Amino acid sequence: MTKSGILKLTIAVLSLLFMASCTKDDKVAKLTFEVKDAESVAISDAMITINSKELTTDAQGMASIELDEGSYNYTVKKEGFVNYSGNITMNKNDFTEKVTLSVEIENNAGELVFRVVNTENTPILGALISINNQEQATDNQGVAKFELEEGTYTYTITKGSFFDYSGTVTMTVEGFTEEVVLESSLMEGTFELNVSDRKKWYYFSFKDGLVGEGSAKPTDGDDAAWKEKDNWDLAFHNTNVRTNSGLSGNGQGGAFEMESNIMTEVTTAPGNDYITDTEIRIFLNMPPTNPAEDIKNVGGNTVLDLWADFAHETGTWTIKDKVFVIKTADGKYAKIQFVNYLDENDHGGLMKFNYVYQADGSMNF
Repeated sequence: MTKSGILKLTIAVLSLLFMASCTKDDKVAKLTFEVKDAESVAISDAMITINSKELTTDAQGMASIELDEGSYNYTVKKEGFVNYSGNITMNKNDFTEKVTLSVEIENNAGELVFRVVNTENTPILGALISINNQEQATDNQGVAKFELEEGTYTYTITKGSFFDYSGTVTMTVEGFTEEVVLESSLMEGTFELNVSDRKKWYYFSFKDGLVGEGSAKPTDGDDAAWKEKDNWDLAFHNTNVRTNSGLSGNGQGGAFEMESNIMTEVTTAPGNDYITDTEIRIFLNMPPTNPAEDIKNVGGNTVLDLWADFAHETGTWTIKDKVFVIKTADGKYAKIQFVNYLDENDHGGLMKFNYVYQADGSMNF
């Protein structure tokens, strides 16, 4: 072979060797997925999607692919397990990505719908429902919704000016609607009583109405007996009034005169400054014939005393039309407004007042 031939052969061989060295891209590396469950058991036949390609894990939970340098999103799916998504950044080094799949929990949840109304079937807005450590308020349709798994749950519903409500519901995957009727804790009414007999005190409870009467003569001992009782909130002797407090009773009573003379304007009871019973003067006869016997100083409430007043100059009765807030014997609240003292013949002694009693113990009217 000539020198020229040898040179040509050498060049050809070197070219082939150079081309062979270029068949391996320095930017390509192998990515291996290792897929297991939470107990480190290999998961076979898991489907991996990456770089628009799909891989399937073998019996050892392994699957591999060669990738250029760069960032890749991937997903791993296997029936019975929660789908897994991730991202990996590849360089020229081979890499193993370890993936743990969580077992998919069967969804046994259903929708529990509450519909909360009052006794007139009017939806209640803002009723707070507590169930399974969740809380939600009803919307303007009286509706609140929860998603709960199958089982039995206890719930409570609270709303100002309504009695608290508790119940139990059993959930299924089909869902359930719970209809709840809340009863108002506000007791509204009108109380009328003939109090013209000046020899008596008449005892009244916002819960039970008229609960009894007692002698107005201090020496008869009835005052002391009624002072020990807790079943009354107000007592009436003609235009004199007692609360179950102070000199009149051992309760938590008292009275507060509001500035307003419109019942609906008084929506909240004052927090303090209630006047408890001290000493007032009452007339056992009018006009008194024997002042020593007919005029007595006894326990009574100075705020409510003489709620109706007779003007001798004009011969007319005037009623204090202000709204009074009453603290009851057990510390609850009511508001009252006197509206009448005359009977159908315009004779004095027929007392009449309107009231709203908050039975839930709150200060809301």
